[in-house]
Amino acid sequence: MNRIAQFIILLIFIQATSLQSQNNKISLERAVETSLKNNPALKQWEARLKAKKQERKLAYGIENPELTYFKEGINDNTTPAFDEQRIAISQSVDFPLKSIYKVKKSKGEYRVLEMQFLAFKRNLTANVKRLYVDLLYAIYYQKLTGEQFTLAKNLNDAVQSRAEAGAGTGMDQLKAEIQLAKAKNDIDYAERILHQARYELFNVMGLGEDDQKYTIAFDDTLRTKNDVIDQDAALEFTSKHPNYTSYVEKQRAAEYGVKAAKSGYLPDISFSLYQQDYGDGYDFTGFEVGLSIPLWFTINQHVKTQQALAKLEEFQWRQKEVLLNMKMQIEHAWHNYEASKQNLERFKEIIAIKSDKLRSLTLEAYKLGEIDLLNLLNAQQLYLDTRKNYLKVLQDYYLQLIELEKYMNKEIVY
Repeated sequence: MNRIAQFIILLIFIQATSLQSQNNKISLERAVETSLKNNPALKQWEARLKAKKQERKLAYGIENPELTYFKEGINDNTTPAFDEQRIAISQSVDFPLKSIYKVKKSKGEYRVLEMQFLAFKRNLTANVKRLYVDLLYAIYYQKLTGEQFTLAKNLNDAVQSRAEAGAGTGMDQLKAEIQLAKAKNDIDYAERILHQARYELFNVMGLGEDDQKYTIAFDDTLRTKNDVIDQDAALEFTSKHPNYTSYVEKQRAAEYGVKAAKSGYLPDISFSLYQQDYGDGYDFTGFEVGLSIPLWFTINQHVKTQQALAKLEEFQWRQKEVLLNMKMQIEHAWHNYEASKQNLERFKEIIAIKSDKLRSLTLEAYKLGEIDLLNLLNAQQLYLDTRKNYLKVLQDYYLQLIELEKYMNKEIVY
């Protein structure tokens, strides 16, 4: 085989390997895109929207026509044996003004559902990102428990070495063995929360069972656009957020509902067209026009109008409640984000460096017999607690950014 052929085969192999690697890796962007395509709850919303769109056609108030046969003056002793027979077709419709308001109300309800659908998509995107952050936390926590096990093993080896040199005690050996066993338990716990985080993400993404593979990898870092984070911008967008605008549309639809209820005082209209037979065939034509009289308006129309007014008032107050809740959530997310950011900077600048240095110095000092096991254990526990706290703060930092992103018209975490 010549070199050109070998090179082509190698290139094909590299491309195939790269493609397989990409298929087995889920980035944050891919997780969001997949969930927007396959999430079962989102698909239910889409079906609901389709049904609501068709429902508008029922708001015109046109009932099915009625076909009737009529026969009068039946007498077997006469010819013909009746006075009159006729075939009629009748149609009843709402008063035009009532139909107009009902149609507008139905269109408004569709816009409400549409806004709720957009709000659900925003929440779904935020939920996917939250679960992805939780998964990355579980991955890093598993790595930390591996480091914890290594420290415990090194500690156990150091204790054994001192014991062999006649400088250790049985109590020190017992403590070291307990630390090693505890580290193994933490590894098992980390693996459990990792699997739980994986399948929670897979479930929201709508992945089928065959696609939920152990070979799937994830990006180990996330990126943020810190330059676009602005508290005032987030607060300003609340009035445009679909969760809020859905209640604006609800109020508008309820206003048309009040008008539709008031138009119930107007009469509905019915039409009838018929062919008449007086014995010589259907040679005559007749028609009928009827108006419904809202005689019992105190029971029917008045009650419906009061119900519609009460519903409108409810939506007005609900709209205000939603706006206040959204502003409160933004304030909380913003201040939590600021606190998490300061904690991260403090860890990077002071805590991480000094705790790592303390761990190294105390282990060396213990090997030389300059400190006892208790001081070494305290130093190692401080180091591990610091790393665990850092992971929690980092997780919370991203979660607060994602919460802020829900209320902004820009992507922050990607």
